Amino acid sequence: MKVHLDFETYSECNLQAHGAWVYSRHPSTRVLCTADTLQLPDDDELHSPGVKLGYGQEYAYRRVIDIITGSDEIHAFNSFFECCIVANTLQLGGFINFSQWHDTMALACSAAWPQSLGGITSAMPFSDKFKKDKTGKKLIRQLCMPQKEKAGTLVSPEEFWGHEHGPLLDELGAYCVQDVIAEREVSSRLRPLDKVEREVWIEDQRMNWRGIKCDVHFASTAFKLYEDQKTKELAQLKELTGLANPNSAAQLKPWLEEQGLPLANMQKDTLKEAAKTLEGSNKLKEVLALRMSSSRTPPTKFNKMIAMSDREDWRIRGTQTYHAASTGRWASRGINTLNLPRPMHMLDGYAAGVMAVNSKCLESMQLIFGSAIDLLCSVIRPALVASKGHRFIVVDYSSIESRVLNWLAGAMATLELVKEGDAVGDKSRFYNIAAGDVFDMPPEEVVKGSDEYQGGKAVVLACGYQGGQGALASMSETLGIKIQVPEGWKLPPKLKDKLEFANKNRKKERKKPLNSVEKFQFFIVHKWRDKNPEIVDFWDECNGAAVNAVNNPGRKFKVGAYLVFKAGMYKGSSYLWIRLPSGRLLSYVSPRIKKNKFGKDAVYFLGINSMTRQWTLLSTYGGKLAENVTQAVARDLLAWSKLRVRGTVYDNIVMSVYDEVVCDVPEGKGSQEELCDLMCELPEWAKGLPLMAAGDELKRYWK
Repeated sequence: MKVHLDFETYSECNLQAHGAWVYSRHPSTRVLCTADTLQLPDDDELHSPGVKLGYGQEYAYRRVIDIITGSDEIHAFNSFFECCIVANTLQLGGFINFSQWHDTMALACSAAWPQSLGGITSAMPFSDKFKKDKTGKKLIRQLCMPQKEKAGTLVSPEEFWGHEHGPLLDELGAYCVQDVIAEREVSSRLRPLDKVEREVWIEDQRMNWRGIKCDVHFASTAFKLYEDQKTKELAQLKELTGLANPNSAAQLKPWLEEQGLPLANMQKDTLKEAAKTLEGSNKLKEVLALRMSSSRTPPTKFNKMIAMSDREDWRIRGTQTYHAASTGRWASRGINTLNLPRPMHMLDGYAAGVMAVNSKCLESMQLIFGSAIDLLCSVIRPALVASKGHRFIVVDYSSIESRVLNWLAGAMATLELVKEGDAVGDKSRFYNIAAGDVFDMPPEEVVKGSDEYQGGKAVVLACGYQGGQGALASMSETLGIKIQVPEGWKLPPKLKDKLEFANKNRKKERKKPLNSVEKFQFFIVHKWRDKNPEIVDFWDECNGAAVNAVNNPGRKFKVGAYLVFKAGMYKGSSYLWIRLPSGRLLSYVSPRIKKNKFGKDAVYFLGINSMTRQWTLLSTYGGKLAENVTQAVARDLLAWSKLRVRGTVYDNIVMSVYDEVVCDVPEGKGSQEELCDLMCELPEWAKGLPLMAAGDELKRYWK
């Protein structure tokens, strides 16, 4: 029997600030109403026989026991929240078995739909009776959190609303019923996870449930130092500029213009470039440095860590989101471990930085490290610590995307060179190969750290997914690499037409023609492409298969030895699917063919715009499709390795970051070498793919 379940709850705890786990354990948290349903309704009545609704904590307690003991499957949208309420608010933790739970949000993610119930019911072709009630947000503000009286005092909703509370609670109950009906309808229209992905999802829930420990004392010390240093730097800015609030871009930008430094905006990159134009040590340079430092916000993560930590064991739970990226990769919520700043170059390990923070001396931090705030940004990771008697074993796949891309494209000669590098422990062989390709030298003669090596690194990271001159320039700047133009170099005549075409497109975009440095970057890109024809062909084949599949629904189009493209319908919605080597499907919703800006047929589909976060029409192309499938295969390898270590000493996975796993392992057991070996064991579907991994053993998280 399948049951779809939804709670509406009240708490003085802020769910967004503290996360579902801490919220569910707060003493003020209680269940207001519970709705569940067994089968689809056959009429328009919200309170149809298929929906049960009850109010209060006692009803929820009894109903949940009945559901858990009498059902094979329990479905919910973002089921981690419901599990937290069952385990902590209703104190039925002993009843939680993730094999029984199913998350409709996970199905939505895996099919590339919006990751909110309101978003997906708006995007899917539903009748209104199955859509999420948009008035719910108002009811939640009225009944699910404390109310503020005119005097500023916070009181309970019952006290605030008085005799109006009962009717409002009935409306909330109707909203709860509508939510469970909407969730059930969404679930019925999505493809279930296959057997392997179901196990991956269960492992994801186990990882989120065990959480990762936070050194709260260290985090609170670091956050206090950040606030003190920021206050100090803002005071210095006030003194230098005479502004009431130099933290305000609206005030500081005109002031800089008055000083003869007009800027397009106050973004970090703009300020950095402006600082380079100022010679020596002067007032404007100091103002820009203080502005860049005081406006850095990563150390606020320390406060987020504290807010999300359980007050009994100081573990942070629920930070990982299954299949949040369309490729299947995990995302991180709350403290967001995916966008932590890279440590300062002068830090070799975390010990010196942690010691400096624990000294609580901002002056010495500023003196030794040059910037106290930069140091604090560098030691966010070490606030996450191994359990008592344990240490982290952290293992990361080496150059995984380059390996997968070449494997999918059938670039066997390149893979053989990579295997030779693996045999001698050379983790950067791809950079040597690329440098050899573009600078006409044997890969083994490329010296690590040389201009050629750095250029090869930029090429590998920028060009594999059809990136052009602009991508190479941007990557070089990000990595701090300057690609030097050889004296007397001239663009080969065979690239003249391509250069003219590139400049023509730049003119349309109101950009200047390529200068000499940019022309050399343009040359490097095309030379790399000439040396890597399998990858270039792979882009074209991916694009061609996608266009053909959309134009011919139901037909399969194979790319290389491992990928199959097919378009079709599923439960009323159209998709383009790409079957990966693992058998998992990548999905593109509502695909159609349109002319792109180059006048060529291209696949367009519905998805979330990464800039606006709106559900809208997006386009793709060969290189982007190659990137999608490459990252998806890399993700499947990581997912396989998570399942591979089940039942071993590495079973305590507390976090994954891109292509890295963090295991909380008892002292004296296991090793990073053994975990590397386990993660490099290939599943049947990946035979012939050369894998390499590197690891470390740490008391605190570090990268």
